[in-house]
Amino acid sequence: MVFIISNKLDPHCDVIIKKFHERNISFARFNAEDFPEKITIFYEQSKKGQKIVFSSDSFGDISLEQITSVWYRRPEQPNLENVFEDKAVLDLALAEIKSTLSGIWELMRNKLWVNHPVANLVAGQKLNQLAIARNLGIKIPHTIVTNNIKRVLEFFNSHKEIIAKPISAGFVKRGEKISLIYTNKISKEIIFEKINLVKLTPTLFQEYIQKQFELRITVVGNSLFACKIDSQKSEKTQSDWRRYDFDNVPHSPFKLPSEIEKFCYSLLKTLNLSFGAIDMIVTPENDYVFLEINPNGQWGWIEKITGIPISDSIVNLLVNGN
Repeated sequence: MVFIISNKLDPHCDVIIKKFHERNISFARFNAEDFPEKITIFYEQSKKGQKIVFSSDSFGDISLEQITSVWYRRPEQPNLENVFEDKAVLDLALAEIKSTLSGIWELMRNKLWVNHPVANLVAGQKLNQLAIARNLGIKIPHTIVTNNIKRVLEFFNSHKEIIAKPISAGFVKRGEKISLIYTNKISKEIIFEKINLVKLTPTLFQEYIQKQFELRITVVGNSLFACKIDSQKSEKTQSDWRRYDFDNVPHSPFKLPSEIEKFCYSLLKTLNLSFGAIDMIVTPENDYVFLEINPNGQWGWIEKITGIPISDSIVNLLVNGN
């Protein structure tokens, strides 16, 4: 059985589950925001051994022994504000839920994970990504992270064109509304305008890399799919292709040089990942520049536009382990 740990609103899960139905593959979907109100967990540890059982109306009872692989796909925490009016008690309840789940996931470490949350957490550290990528021999942008204004100005003066982007999640969530934080070019005027924010929040700055086009490279086990994104064909997407302009920005399958493919596989192996979405720039001089890897990155729009069979590879990995 494939155990999917997700949330109710993830369309990527719907794509994979449709393929599970088509191939008669046994699965259960654990929407994390439903625990503990609609899902129960039973954990027992004794001299006889251990027992873990997940139960819900949607999938019945599932024991640890039934699960062969786990797809960890962007779970959400439950909304219990209406249950616990006392903020201190709410915080305690959420901490207990988080600790319980992280403990259970650790006890399931011997299963095939795509990817284990601890691996996701470590791999998601952008500063570590850049260090590993540089050590693996690929080009990276000159990068600083600081809350020292003097250092920022020195960096700006040495490059003239720089960008700022988030180090962590890259979005702001207000209730049900999510606002993305994009990569933006930064002027000296903006630095001074936001000087207090920079002083109080460590910020990642990079030299601006001139682009011929960009790549989104999705690695699934032993399969690799590169998508060329012609972001420079639209003014809207020149600094960040996530400001989508599908009418003017072509997406197409792309064949990577063998040394870049080797780098991608080495990066995932180093980070203990079986899935990763890598972003790169290809410069006008045909240099490949690594930007970052998202261990739980989106891929649905690429498959829809280009027909690249990413979902089939995820299903094969979860079912066959290859």
